[in-house]
Amino acid sequence: MFGDMTTCWLADAKMADSTRSMRKSVVDRDILPALKNRLFTEISADDLRALCHKVKGRGAPATAVHVRDIVKQVYAFAILHGEKVDNPADDVGAAASIATFVPRDRALSPLEIRLMYRQMESVATHPTIRLALRLILLTLVRKSELIEAT
Repeated sequence: MFGDMTTCWLADAKMADSTRSMRKSVVDRDILPALKNRLFTEISADDLRALCHKVKGRGAPATAVHVRDIVKQVYAFAILHGEKVDNPADDVGAAASIATFVPRDRALSPLEIRLMYRQMESVATHPTIRLALRLILLTLVRKSELIEAT
């Protein structure tokens, strides 16, 4: 069954904890409800394409691409472990066939940075979180880059 192999793939795959968490969320929310109890041979490229379009239709184009990628990886894992099936994701096409993205090129202005920096004083949160947000705002690094900095 697809659901059982997906669980094995998630447990076995080498990936960062944040990536595993994101993929598990996509699996639990979008993939397993649609494909969990189906045999590998029962899932077609049209089924996968329809699932991707459904996810994209709710306003989550990046997640739709992740759905295709995860299913592709689960099938590749299954094939490596003896399943004799074709991977339907191979016939779905590239990410651009599922969704295209408009690059984000907006940046905060110096005034917006100053306002946010001052406004954080009124946010009810732990002082350590407030300090971390200030540091991120001042250094403009990703959260993971800040956490892993030495």
